[in-house]
Amino acid sequence: MIKSIKNGHENSNEDIELKLFPDGIYLKYGYDFRNYDPSSLHRRIRKLKIENNFASLSAITHKIIYDPSLIYAMDLNQQAIDKAKSGIYPLNLLQKYTSNYQKSGGKNEFSDYYTANYGSVILDQALKKNILFPQHNLATEQSFNEMNLITCRNVLIYFNKTLQCRVLNLFGDSLVTGGFLGLGNSESIPSADKLNYLHKVSHNENIFQIIR
Repeated sequence: MIKSIKNGHENSNEDIELKLFPDGIYLKYGYDFRNYDPSSLHRRIRKLKIENNFASLSAITHKIIYDPSLIYAMDLNQQAIDKAKSGIYPLNLLQKYTSNYQKSGGKNEFSDYYTANYGSVILDQALKKNILFPQHNLATEQSFNEMNLITCRNVLIYFNKTLQCRVLNLFGDSLVTGGFLGLGNSESIPSADKLNYLHKVSHNENIFQIIR
């Protein structure tokens, strides 16, 4: 492995990439992770690299900077992330998924995107090309990118008002002006002046738009 020497210290290529990663995110999107605990940040970046099969840390930086059309499938529970990443679902839910696809405006046959085998549906692996699966804790962590749409259904109902406001502000900080937030039908926005940028845009669904 090639190493550089500066002030008597050796730095591997990966060490250099780890130092450059937060600078790239800050310069591109304005989110500042440069003062985060290096060991914690580096551990998460390395985990992201391994779990999403990136060849190098530079490949992650390149994808985030040059290909912003990404879906971040986040969850606190690693088992839920692993299940989503597998793309394997019970066959008895296929009718519901097909209906949701059609209601969302899907033009092709839903069957074009999966194969059915042994009582399960296996999604086309190409669908995961632009999906990242990072672990994320809404209660303690900050935004990771700039989003056009965030969906978070049936999570806020388990939080008290203080934590609800924190999470909603996190969503607000993560969404571009004009972006959309989708919540579960049983959830509501707490009354708070600092959340007045969330404007409901649907009478039937809990969909909000960021208007600043």
